[in-house]
Amino acid sequence: MTQTAHSSHDSGAMASYTRTLPIQASPHALYDAVTTVPGIKGWWTDNTVADNDAITVRFGGENFQTLRLVDLTPDKTVVWEWIAQYFPVEGTTQTDEWVGTRVAFDIQAHPDGSSTLVFTHHGLTPHVACYGQCNAGWTHFLGSLTRYLEQGTGTPASSVPEAVERATLRPRAQEVSSLATDANGDQPPSGATPPSAH
Repeated sequence: MTQTAHSSHDSGAMASYTRTLPIQASPHALYDAVTTVPGIKGWWTDNTVADNDAITVRFGGENFQTLRLVDLTPDKTVVWEWIAQYFPVEGTTQTDEWVGTRVAFDIQAHPDGSSTLVFTHHGLTPHVACYGQCNAGWTHFLGSLTRYLEQGTGTPASSVPEAVERATLRPRAQEVSSLATDANGDQPPSGATPPSAH
């Protein structure tokens, strides 16, 4: 996957986070991946729900983001605007830095059926407290979007239901042992992570 950083200026302010990605998928597939709940679940987070014109995504614990699709041109442009957020960042008490910011997905079609995505998070600039963490997050999830479109499987964030999360935070010794085996009683392959570690 190739990523190219660009400078994009918001009214002469600092550069917003921007990436350009060549994607071996049609503009229509890319559009669906960023405008539908099943699409977003495939690359961003599997805990995604729509309610009227808003989409809420959750990343475990109390962290959530709610956005609205504000500008849609099928197979060409999608703009998300954040309307609510709870995302604590170390070093600040602010938990809603993205509220009022926008993400633009500008989709360019190519004759071979592939696409180029120009992704810009307007307002995500180096002066935002979460910039380092958010920059790394978008870099990961844009890679996930590319894999989802090109290979059929992305690497979205997984959210464990709270009851399961509570049960696995302090498992007893025998529960730890059972978490490390599959349904047949076999140990997971080397490098696999048991569910309680997520």
